Amino acid sequence: MTISKTERQPATNNQQSVCLIGPPGAGKTAQLIGRMTALIERGARPDRILVLVPQQSFTRRFRDALAGIRGEFRPRGEPEITTIAGLAQRHVSLFFPLIAARAGFAGKGEPVFVNVELAQYFLNQIVEPRKYDFDDLKLYRSHTPFRARRSIRRYTEQAVSRDTLERLLAAATWAPSAHNRQPWRFAVLTRRDDRERLARAMGDQLRQDRLADGAAPGEVEADVQRSQARIANAPAAIVACATMQVMDDYPDEKRRAAEEVMAAQSVAMAVQNLLLAADAEGLGACWMCAPLFCGQAVTRSLDLPSDWQPQALITLGYPSNGGKPASRAALRKVAVWFE
Repeated sequence: MTISKTERQPATNNQQSVCLIGPPGAGKTAQLIGRMTALIERGARPDRILVLVPQQSFTRRFRDALAGIRGEFRPRGEPEITTIAGLAQRHVSLFFPLIAARAGFAGKGEPVFVNVELAQYFLNQIVEPRKYDFDDLKLYRSHTPFRARRSIRRYTEQAVSRDTLERLLAAATWAPSAHNRQPWRFAVLTRRDDRERLARAMGDQLRQDRLADGAAPGEVEADVQRSQARIANAPAAIVACATMQVMDDYPDEKRRAAEEVMAAQSVAMAVQNLLLAADAEGLGACWMCAPLFCGQAVTRSLDLPSDWQPQALITLGYPSNGGKPASRAALRKVAVWFE
């Protein structure tokens, strides 16, 4: 993974203690990784560094970061990267042999340290056949997840696994939909050449439209390059589409138009689920409406089924920054009460 110079500044200062507070996706883990590697590069003994993470899956990012410098410090040991439960289990392993006989447990074997992570692991084995009914279950005691989410446009080079992407899609498909027809369809792009092909097709249409508007060629080209880079450089992207094949068909234009709006609304609800799930996974994401301006270009470049109508493009990846500060209009400006 790559940590930017800006992200490394707080992590690499000379303070003994650094406290970072921020919403999911703000870059706290990247900062901690930068802190760990900076300590090693400054000569700290790796085997005296303890990194506590909230769950075992978080250890992978730290170990990936260590892979690039491991040859430099292997003779001095490696940092201990574990959860609080894992640390507790190590203490059990260390002290149980000393007290087992006195406590009457000689020869009984080391006790299992039961914790939430272990319970989740065994529960996952039980519910594996229907795991997507459970993986996305989260308990929120506030509206923080909705307020903390940000549109993230720049990502690290770390790939997003297929398992993670499938969890996002599963969350998306649990959105409400008109008539429960579930008219959403998704094209998932994990290969860079596919994203580049899509970016070129969308860029060509953007260039044509902006020049027809009379915009300055230099300004247009900068806009096109920025848009193409944003799509191509994301580790993953998802094109969200709507299909009318599952919607009701009416003889009059008024109701046909209403069905099209219903399908688009249903896809938008699915995208909202996907964005919140991405935030919960520690991913950054950005919702782009550009496919609405170049639907045919998107369809041709990806050879999508003819009934798939592109609605949005979501770029995904592990965030390299926390996004821009967000604000919302006061409720008095957007709501009217009938009391």
